[in-house]
Amino acid sequence: MGKKIADDEESHKEPGERKRLWYYKDVLQVLTRNTGTDKIEGIIVKMPTADEICLNSKCFKRMKNLKIFINVNARFYGKVDYYPEQLRILEWPEFPLQSLPSNFNMNELIQLNMPRSRFSSLGEGFKPLQNLKSMNLRGCKFLTEIPDLSECPNLERMDLGFCESLVKVHDSVGFLEKLVDLNLCECSNLVKLPRKVNWRSLQHLDLQVCRRLESFPEIEGEMKCLTQLYLILCSAIKELPASIGNLINLRRLCISGCENLTNLPFSIYQLQAVKEFELDRCPKLKTIPNKGNSAVLMPTGSKEDRVFNITLNRLTVNECSSLSDNVLTDFLDSLDCASTLKSLDLSQINIVSLPECLCKFIHLRTLNLDGCRNLVEIPQLPPSIEYLHAMGCVLLERISKLSKILKREESQMIKCMVLTDCCKLMENLVKEANVGVNDDCEVVDAPFLFFLYCRKSEFTITFPGREIPKWFSRQVDFQGFRQFDFFIEVLPNFKWENTGLALCVLKQQSDTYGPKQRTDVLTDCKIISTDAQLENQ
Repeated sequence: MGKKIADDEESHKEPGERKRLWYYKDVLQVLTRNTGTDKIEGIIVKMPTADEICLNSKCFKRMKNLKIFINVNARFYGKVDYYPEQLRILEWPEFPLQSLPSNFNMNELIQLNMPRSRFSSLGEGFKPLQNLKSMNLRGCKFLTEIPDLSECPNLERMDLGFCESLVKVHDSVGFLEKLVDLNLCECSNLVKLPRKVNWRSLQHLDLQVCRRLESFPEIEGEMKCLTQLYLILCSAIKELPASIGNLINLRRLCISGCENLTNLPFSIYQLQAVKEFELDRCPKLKTIPNKGNSAVLMPTGSKEDRVFNITLNRLTVNECSSLSDNVLTDFLDSLDCASTLKSLDLSQINIVSLPECLCKFIHLRTLNLDGCRNLVEIPQLPPSIEYLHAMGCVLLERISKLSKILKREESQMIKCMVLTDCCKLMENLVKEANVGVNDDCEVVDAPFLFFLYCRKSEFTITFPGREIPKWFSRQVDFQGFRQFDFFIEVLPNFKWENTGLALCVLKQQSDTYGPKQRTDVLTDCKIISTDAQLENQ
């Protein structure tokens, strides 16, 4: 409504005499015929098609009060002799020049958005911009470095993502105290960040796929605002500085695909606020500090009560092939999160036996051991475990106290077990269960003893097999269907007390841990009934 009223009031004026221009024909007239005046305060260039427009060299000269220039889709060319000095917002994607021109004097600029431009450097035209708060140079694939920004003290946001030729970021960027968001995602040739940083206000730092980045900066003083740090595919980083412990409010730390990372600093135990820690695909990682060497590794001035008080909810340590059983055991034993850890992912680790210290995690619900191809035994399971994933554990032979788990003596919580490709375990299952079945019980029958003895309202198990047990009275082939409905007739006044319903599905295996030609028996379904009595069971 406001825009319509403004249109009505200014429609009788010549385009150059209006405050705001957005109709493309009016914009074309002003920019190509040099008919602008100091009345114009805002221009939005949105063409019906992405046309090329030849600018008049003096098109901006008389627009002394132009504060907003937003180019949506036009492609400009031609030399411009004068740029408006009062601009607050400049959005000019695909800026055609290789650097900002020397007459680019915009001291009032607050927002600079020039993504996908042809800059190789910001050039002499990038003069001190005291009021600049936001800089977007995303996708400027020829830009090689970020210059001294010490004269931009109010800068809050920098988007340099996908600047694939960017090699260096000036040290001054590390001391932009108002910087909130720094995006360097997929700067694949970035080698150097500022050596030291004091980002007091930083909330978001994205360094994903900075494959040539050699080191993480030293952190001066506590950084209270950064809550998430993702170091993903930073292949050249070999170690993290001890000062990473200054990220005192970090909630999530993800270190993934850092192929040359060899160790972690002891100061990771100072990250008391971390809820999720992911250590993934770091094949050269051999050592993780533990409580035993705290006297040597603890930073000067650290307080003992501050070091191990970590409240992790979710921990992932997977595809770290150089980690030994002892190192992993010591690390888990050092974590003081016995009452908070709920999910633990140790998939694709070269361990032979799970450490007994796992039992201290009394509220652990999910344990993922997928792809632990050397795992032979699971000595104990935490008391509250609900989901156990052991897909592709081809050498797994024993789950200690399994018979007690089956009889609900050890665990009343377990709801799901994924034992795909655990053939040796399946061969031992009947003997381990020892639940009074006759000697001719088939291996494929054994997992269903869970249903008979656990008496749970809902339970799922996946295990290797090639056929559905014969005691399933009704068997239907629904190959090719993603969903299959069938009906079960229930006699009137049927008593459901102490009665359960077992369903079995034979499916083609699709996981990445075992031979693809194998098949699995999967029990996973939804029951929909019009019988209120049945639905309440």
